Amino acid sequence: MDKIAFLRNTPLFAGIDATDVAEMSRYIFEKHLKRGEAIVNDGGRVQALYFVAEGVIKTYKISAEDKEQVLSVVRPGGFFNETLLDNKPAVASAEALGSVLLYGIRKTNLRTIMRKHKQIANNLHNMLTWRIRQTVSLVEDLSFRSV
Repeated sequence: MDKIAFLRNTPLFAGIDATDVAEMSRYIFEKHLKRGEAIVNDGGRVQALYFVAEGVIKTYKISAEDKEQVLSVVRPGGFFNETLLDNKPAVASAEALGSVLLYGIRKTNLRTIMRKHKQIANNLHNMLTWRIRQTVSLVEDLSFRSV
């Protein structure tokens, strides 16, 4: 699938005209990762919002006791690094579970297209709401599961 066709199927570009997606695609860059390669480190600088085009990414936290808690497994069409909107460090690490192709959009570019296309801001709002629901579900599962 080409980049524009892929983007049209992501939640960020839902409901956006194909011509507009093609124009906005100039703000999107590709990033290739190998198995085990990190794209984000907990506490590090958040560079971009990423969409998985090929492969699988895991997001996770490491405890002080060196235990790993997987927060999400992101498959093609999924996104991560949505905390880029504030100027704070990353809240989790992200690592490739195999060969991965990502499409990314830097914060400044995301803000540019949100100003120009209000639907992008609405879509991002929906994406963040979905992530909150997913996180609450994970917390609920971890809190109420018997050991």
